[in-house]
Amino acid sequence: MKRQLFSLAVFIPVVAVSLTGAASAQGLKGLEELQKGRWEIRIRGGANDSRSVCLGDPYRHFVRIRHPDQACKTVATRIDENEVTVQYTCPGNGFGRTSVRKETPRLVQIDGQGVADGIPFVFNAEARRVGTCRP
Repeated sequence: MKRQLFSLAVFIPVVAVSLTGAASAQGLKGLEELQKGRWEIRIRGGANDSRSVCLGDPYRHFVRIRHPDQACKTVATRIDENEVTVQYTCPGNGFGRTSVRKETPRLVQIDGQGVADGIPFVFNAEARRVGTCRP
């Protein structure tokens, strides 16, 4: 059993794609086609949390919802035409795993889980383009 785990641990970093900075969404096929503008993100569940963002970098707004604007080390574990799955670690602030599935260039489904500020989280959200950004 240990031999199998070692083999898997060696394989994962080879197929993973490391992402950094503002260019992170570039090359993520499923996210680069999303329309720029004002998007509303609705977190499903108890709190029915929603927020509005002016979409520039989809990675920043959709992948790290619970760790916005933090310096995190990120690895894409799945990239295809309509879905991106990313794992990230934010030293001293937690970690997460997020899947973003594009339904249309104006609608995505987001599933996330991890730990932020020492508290575990799990969420499902929908993000929808609702208009243009205001200056």
